[in-house]
Amino acid sequence: MIRYLTHSEIDKPKWDSSLDNCYNPLIYARSSYLDTVCDEWDALVMNDYDAMMPLPVRKKYGVYYVYQPFFCQQLGIFSKFLVSGFLVTKFLDALPDKFGYIDSQLNSSCSMDEYKNECITERKNHELLLLSTYEHHVRSFSENTKRNISKALKNELTFSRESAGDALVDFYVEQNGNKSPEVKQKDYLRFKELLKKPIGKEWQFLRVHNSQNETLAAGIFAGYAERLTYLMGASSEKGKELGSMQMLMNEVIKNAIDKYVVIDFEGSDIEGIARFYRGFGADEVPYFHYKENRLPALVRLLKR
Repeated sequence: MIRYLTHSEIDKPKWDSSLDNCYNPLIYARSSYLDTVCDEWDALVMNDYDAMMPLPVRKKYGVYYVYQPFFCQQLGIFSKFLVSGFLVTKFLDALPDKFGYIDSQLNSSCSMDEYKNECITERKNHELLLLSTYEHHVRSFSENTKRNISKALKNELTFSRESAGDALVDFYVEQNGNKSPEVKQKDYLRFKELLKKPIGKEWQFLRVHNSQNETLAAGIFAGYAERLTYLMGASSEKGKELGSMQMLMNEVIKNAIDKYVVIDFEGSDIEGIARFYRGFGADEVPYFHYKENRLPALVRLLKR
């Protein structure tokens, strides 16, 4: 049986314990993560938390809707069992009528074989499976990636681990903030708050800089279960010229080999970014963007 629970009805210790035992756990679904990045979240829960679907919720003009929070690439269904197309259909059909609009990105383990319709758009993620030695992975790097790593080393750039992430978030906003105007200052403040919480295995705050201590590239990673997830990163124009981000990712891979099974790069549909991740041997892994407009026809027309 699938039940709809409001936020106050969710047993968060049981939620987190069940997520830890799911076959497809992602750090985005940890209760503390959701508490920080969402305005509020409800959930669909099957039986005794055997399968769960977090529902970030908002209300606008009297209408409740499910939305996808920033810094939270994939949600959807997390389960102790295979997330079959049948199970996905059951959960999506169980979404309460109170929600007039649903915008949710379902994690890559959610099979959409039985739910192909106009509500579904396929998105692209890239993941690197760590099943061998670092030397083996280097042989899978593209020539361009190897060339940029060599360039960074030749220019004596330095890779370092930082104790906090605030300065790296500020660096990201400075370099890339104008590319995402929909992300507001309050959203970045929420993300900074998130980085101070003990969620999962670890936070990694990483930086590449020159001899003048000028930041050229920065990356923020979250470790949870067997997955290291790349949540935010950027490089300056000078950093791009010197191969700083390739150097940073190379160090991440080198240090993740014995700790994680997967490095999740979080994207991308943009070919240039996808090519960057493929340069490290990452594979394309699809996930699905689900949008359902349940608003009355007149309201739907006005919303356009």
